[in-house]
Amino acid sequence: MRFQAIFDKLVSDDDFICELLLKIPKRNKRTEKSIAESITKLAYICYLLGNESCAKKIVDLVGSVSFENDYDYWTWVEFSLSLKAYLCKSECSDSIKVINDAVNFGEGLPKKIKLNVHNRFMEGVGVVLDCDCNDVSPIDEFDFRLIYFMKLVKLSVLGGKLSNNDLNSEISFNIKRMKELLSTIRLTDIEPFH
Repeated sequence: MRFQAIFDKLVSDDDFICELLLKIPKRNKRTEKSIAESITKLAYICYLLGNESCAKKIVDLVGSVSFENDYDYWTWVEFSLSLKAYLCKSECSDSIKVINDAVNFGEGLPKKIKLNVHNRFMEGVGVVLDCDCNDVSPIDEFDFRLIYFMKLVKLSVLGGKLSNNDLNSEISFNIKRMKELLSTIRLTDIEPFH
């Protein structure tokens, strides 16, 4: 199943998800990659809104997409698989296996490079909040924190670590801050809705 088919299935299967998906502008639904990004971000937003069942519906479908050696969309599948593992501990090992199989796919130099990048990620290299939250609007802060949260969840389920912070504390703080931000801004002002 590809992302347009997943999008269409979600629109027809769930009224709450359908309402949110229809608020996503066309520019965020033009390509398979942009659809993958939009629906993955939507899954995390559903989780933050307390609607874990909708988040699970989304990540179950996105997580069913097989790896085809195309990282343009695979990053978003990994984030979905990570949230699936985070939400449902009983399915954690299956999701982790799919992610690790993609990392170990191939041979030679490309595989070595992928493994080096993955190992750096597991050490927390590059897992940072990419903004100074004092210098951006609440909307931009939320968008930056969402990507950061996605990386933290992935790091957590794969057993990685942060170099200078406790991972679970950082996840908890980030969730709390994003919920605070969601209470002050309109949902349609954040990615993928704007």
